[in-house]
Amino acid sequence: MTVTSILPMRIRKAAIADEAILLEWANDPVTRANAFSGSQITSQAHRQWLLGRLENITGCRIYVVETGEGEALGQVRFELSEAVWVVDYSLSPVFRGLGLGRRLLEVALSQLRSEEADAIVFGEVKAGNFASRKVFESLGFSVLSDEPATVKYISEVKSS
Repeated sequence: MTVTSILPMRIRKAAIADEAILLEWANDPVTRANAFSGSQITSQAHRQWLLGRLENITGCRIYVVETGEGEALGQVRFELSEAVWVVDYSLSPVFRGLGLGRRLLEVALSQLRSEEADAIVFGEVKAGNFASRKVFESLGFSVLSDEPATVKYISEVKSS
């Protein structure tokens, strides 16, 4: 598999039909290691959580980013908290290590921009998660704070 065969990417809103793949990605060992809570997520807890997020159409956006052929690459979630969109994203284990994290988040930020003009986006990663840190910094996010355990990023998403 080459990166050029994966591009272009397309994006769509997540649906309940994505429940199994989202849970699989969430419970992936690498995802859990980079999460702030390392605990496995039960299917019942995930279902309840996902239903709540999908119903919150004004305060939550969950996107699934796919290859041009429709294979799911990863997910990006934006949740509104005190006028700031908090971002969380993950790549499918199948697509890790190919340099796609930046493009995945870029596509999702563009989609958010089309729905929420001038949104302010906040991201937080573990200090040792260098891949995610590189993604945020390459997309122009500013470091809000750099602490021993976490790095916090902020960026304004300006409409064109």
